[in-house]
Amino acid sequence: MSVNVSVDANCIISGSADLTIRVWDIKTQKCTKILSGHTGWVKSVICDVGGDRIISGGGDGLVKNVKNEKF
Repeated sequence: MSVNVSVDANCIISGSADLTIRVWDIKTQKCTKILSGHTGWVKSVICDVGGDRIISGGGDGLVKNVKNEKF
């Protein structure tokens, strides 16, 4: 599992063995988005400095760059 905090510190981004990336609202402690696309365990996640992209690396050997609305 991989966890990272967004640049604005409003959300947590997690990647896991269920092949998904989840965006969690820190205040409400609820999942606000579920992103899929990897075919292997999501081993790393990070939010870019602008706060509108999530970059992930998976056990499938792929690096994904997902443009996202502000979290």
